[in-house]
Amino acid sequence: MNLHALLSQRPGPMLTFVPEPCAEHLAQCLVALANSAGGTIILGADERGEAYDDAADELEPLLGRALQMVQPPLRVGDLPEVLTEETPRGRITTIMVRPVAYQLSVGGRDVYVRVGATNLLLSPEQASAAAGAREPREFEDQVVAGATLDDLDDAVIEEYQRNRLRRGPRGEALTRSELLRESGAVD
Repeated sequence: MNLHALLSQRPGPMLTFVPEPCAEHLAQCLVALANSAGGTIILGADERGEAYDDAADELEPLLGRALQMVQPPLRVGDLPEVLTEETPRGRITTIMVRPVAYQLSVGGRDVYVRVGATNLLLSPEQASAAAGAREPREFEDQVVAGATLDDLDDAVIEEYQRNRLRRGPRGEALTRSELLRESGAVD
């Protein structure tokens, strides 16, 4: 989604605005989104789209401090994607946060989840229950960030297509990429 479209939306379960540079608030947003369904943080603009240049100028050290507060540290494939864009209103940064399969906290103590347009701090009992509900995924079931069709072995894909047809077609006529997307092999 482009920045203009994001700025026209209201904060919600997958979108939050951080107009002023504050590492602790940014860490809370990162943790809340990652512990939930993921989403986007708009850094350097408020809900009206007004830009605050100070936030974009301090992006690198601010994000570094926020990520240091996140415990356990994000795994390499779970790190957020950061894009900074010059707009007529000023410099605005979008931080795309992926959901994670493990529970994150701020400083090893405060567990947040995203509820509506707010970051909800869980009680220790709620955090413990939420952590217990998260099942570790098998290696084969984990998403490989950035994987594309070109990363897959053609012979294995063809074998999969043959085996699926042999097990019984379901009346569907899927293209190769649709078949792989449906099976979860690519996004």
